[in-house]
Amino acid sequence: MNNIYFTEMARKNLLLYFNDVVKEIDSYIMEDTLRKYPGFIPGSIRTKAYRKERAYDFLMYIFENDGLVLELRNALRNRGFHHFVENLFTDIKETSKGNHI
Repeated sequence: MNNIYFTEMARKNLLLYFNDVVKEIDSYIMEDTLRKYPGFIPGSIRTKAYRKERAYDFLMYIFENDGLVLELRNALRNRGFHHFVENLFTDIKETSKGNHI
């Protein structure tokens, strides 16, 4: 599976599970994801008081960069969020079986 297909599939799954990811993702995962991309990072990801607001801004930001989507997968694996890796980074056809999307 090529990276373009993989990242697009991951984006679709992130949208499908967006609320769950916002609830579960923690600051360490956000930092780990962004560590290898030290360029411009919106201040709201670092300065907003509420973690859910930071998580929302973080996810909106990484949607714009294929490399960050791939780094999110690595960060989730490193932090033991295997259930998210399985759900977010598998073919959407598999995750939506029986669902009417």
